[in-house]
Amino acid sequence: MSEIYFVRHGQASFGSTNYDQLSDKGHRQSTLLGEHFQRRGIEFDHVLMGDMVRHRETAQGIARPLGLDEGTFEVFRELNEFDFHAILAAYTAQFPEQALPEKPAVPVSSNVSGRASCSGRGVNWKASFRKPGLISHSGYNG
Repeated sequence: MSEIYFVRHGQASFGSTNYDQLSDKGHRQSTLLGEHFQRRGIEFDHVLMGDMVRHRETAQGIARPLGLDEGTFEVFRELNEFDFHAILAAYTAQFPEQALPEKPAVPVSSNVSGRASCSGRGVNWKASFRKPGLISHSGYNG
């Protein structure tokens, strides 16, 4: 089964002269997530991301513990801002048994499994990965 992990960028540098970069905490967050994936034995076929600095820095932090080559990251400007909720709605319309409860008892990750064929706010793509694909984005929430 294919899996796609949507990862919002780490904490940006709010209040600094350049907001489009990760704060120290954002760098730690991305590295911790990479270490989490590494401990769980999760490997990625593809890394897709927007073209913002905070996307690249997040992907680099995740990639380091996994030994991923950042030269293979694919950049799509369409991923800079998109409506994740529209993609999730399209997915759960196709796979209703995968829908999340209205109010989950515990926080859930943005892990969507299966074959994705979604479009929303300028994003129109199909994905089929042998291993999970990781997508870093800024997450437009309508």
